[in-house]
Amino acid sequence: MLHALVEYAERKGLMEDTAFVMRPVSFVIVLDADGKVVQVQSNFDERGKAREKRVPVPPLGRTVAVKSGFLVDNAQYALGQPKKVDEDTEAKQKAGEDKAKRNADERALAFAESVNEALRECDDDGLRALSRFCADLDAQRARVHAIALVPAKGAAKKGAKKAAKKGAKKADAQVESEPAALVASEPHVWSGDETIAFALDTDRGMLVHERESVAAWWRKRVSAQSDEGTVARCVVTGDVSPMVKLHPALKRVPEAQSSGAFLVSFNAAAFRSWGFEQGENAPMSSHAATAYARAINAMLSEDKGRGRRFRQGVQVADDSVMIYWSKPAEGANEGPELEDVIVDLLDSSGGASEADPESYRRQIDAVWKHLEVVPLDDVSRFYAATLGSNASRVVVRDWFETTAAEVKRNVQWWFESLLVGEPRDPAHPWRPPTVRELLRVMQSRPEADGDKGGLSSALAARLVRSALYGEPLGAEFLRAALARIRLPSGDGTSDRRALDVRMGLIRACLRRPAWTERREVTVALNPKNTEVSYVLGRLFSVLESLQLQAQGQDLNASIRDKFFASASTTPAAVFGPLLQRAQHHIAKLDNGAADRELGEVMDLLDGAPLPAVLNLEQQGLFALGYYHQRSHTFRRIAEAKEAKRSKAEATGGN
Repeated sequence: MLHALVEYAERKGLMEDTAFVMRPVSFVIVLDADGKVVQVQSNFDERGKAREKRVPVPPLGRTVAVKSGFLVDNAQYALGQPKKVDEDTEAKQKAGEDKAKRNADERALAFAESVNEALRECDDDGLRALSRFCADLDAQRARVHAIALVPAKGAAKKGAKKAAKKGAKKADAQVESEPAALVASEPHVWSGDETIAFALDTDRGMLVHERESVAAWWRKRVSAQSDEGTVARCVVTGDVSPMVKLHPALKRVPEAQSSGAFLVSFNAAAFRSWGFEQGENAPMSSHAATAYARAINAMLSEDKGRGRRFRQGVQVADDSVMIYWSKPAEGANEGPELEDVIVDLLDSSGGASEADPESYRRQIDAVWKHLEVVPLDDVSRFYAATLGSNASRVVVRDWFETTAAEVKRNVQWWFESLLVGEPRDPAHPWRPPTVRELLRVMQSRPEADGDKGGLSSALAARLVRSALYGEPLGAEFLRAALARIRLPSGDGTSDRRALDVRMGLIRACLRRPAWTERREVTVALNPKNTEVSYVLGRLFSVLESLQLQAQGQDLNASIRDKFFASASTTPAAVFGPLLQRAQHHIAKLDNGAADRELGEVMDLLDGAPLPAVLNLEQQGLFALGYYHQRSHTFRRIAEAKEAKRSKAEATGGN
């Protein structure tokens, strides 16, 4: 995995300048030659998030130890700003504030020393101004507090919407180029976590660390630091070179600590052996460690343009995300990147939302066309890794690699397997669910965000793995999907959509089972299927339809709510009473068509005794039989209404 990540970072140009990295910056403090604050530029976007800038790589392994970043750091270091404290008693608050003040003073001294150290070796006007700023820190910090402004809550968003009326592109350009404070601003409340960078007022937007002489000094310093480790053979590249002791942190792994978590870390005696310290226990060169970290951080970065939370990843659980990337074969034709197409298919969230079915369907159609033209072969490789979090550590929950062509075939098969039933409205065909929607409908309550009654991290990762790698979902997944179907009905449209998606998952489980040979399960109603469990599911749907026709739609609980679970597991004990009730419904309807439909389904049982118990696979077939019959009934009603409307229009309403 690490070797593939290093290759990706090199191929994507992420290692062209290892001394700098993209990081969010909250404010840029503009200084004059004497180190006096001239301006404080807010760098927040319209959503209140700090925009990224190219900054010196931050220090490694900074947790409790005081280690200053070079010319860019949080406000505790750059301004001596105490971290915000919020305790529940006055005594604790006072003690917390005193400690925060001592920590901030110590960190400000470390920041000033890093500036002066560079100034001693690099005679630069920007460094000199920043050194003078640090020497007069108390007065300059007060000046910063007095003039630092941020966008007022909601103001920037309103400004963006107003500009959007003149054209989306123009709005984006305006919000991106103009300082957010120009829309509407308010004084900033400092927390100590803000990231601060500095600029000289004569440099027209260039930051101090971007000045030619300063950047050259920093690159030389980073190169010298990378040569300080013990020389050994790198376990990733095989090269003999100095080994890194501390690995770079990975950002934006779900539920990991905000300062970053580590994929490789040896911070306790129990993790060490043979007297080795820290990274010496798994020798890796600085180049390899930096490369894999940059590759993962790039994939986990936000893609604002496409509305993605992760540029190349899909969150598969509260604490897990799957990242994936491909390696094209040498000489492969240029075309859409497979990983981009995969993200759009599995986690389409940009441009169109699931709440807008028509635009969402058009977006998916466009993605399918892209998938068809992606140049793939059995040589190009595809990789995926599921990363989880455990406080300060990153856990690899899953890893696999295959060919890109195989992934394409698997993804196409996956979405074909999720297709089930007949659309109620021919004008609005079925739309495939995203992974986010699949995971949501497997919660106890799909309408409740963050509901913990959903899939475990392991099962959620298996869902995406099945889509990409073609593996069976397994009996656990089928059991979970069946359990969700037995839940009481919810509100109209959302409940119908949840049922559609759950049934698609059941069909996918049955088409590629782990416990038996593959079987073909039809998309829609199969009147020739005489498997008892499938026919019983159809029969249950007919009985439900009879009840709703006879007693109306406004029932507190239908037979589905009361009897679906027992009918799909122990049919012999349930269907007798249900069939007796059905006779009363038929008599009330006085409808020969209803009686005839019931008889047609009953005939398929051929008088055989009903099974006492259905196994898991038979329960899945029962559910599909129920859903197929239900979809067929809805489609028939919709067609009848359309025919009646067309006839009325043709006769002029007479």
